[in-house]
Amino acid sequence: MRWKAFSVPKTARGQFTFFFVAEMICFFVIVANMRAVALANYFGAAATDLLFGLQAWGMMKLTVENAEARTFAGGIGTTLGGVCGTLLSIWFTKHLFGR
Repeated sequence: MRWKAFSVPKTARGQFTFFFVAEMICFFVIVANMRAVALANYFGAAATDLLFGLQAWGMMKLTVENAEARTFAGGIGTTLGGVCGTLLSIWFTKHLFGR
């Protein structure tokens, strides 16, 4: 049985947007996880580990099994989304954790 809850858009704009948002969320969670671990926040670390694992599995299912999902537009979206996710997570967790 194949899991088909999501699929990667076919257009370059759609792929850029899809991967930008997905990677922004991914890097947001990774940076939040690093900050939670550094502060010995056990709940925060466990929650972000879980979120990252679920997203990594989902993205792997979408990209490894579909050659059409590995495009230049998707790569640029992934790269820029990661940068934005990191910066957003630093700002957000600084306010959440107070340092």
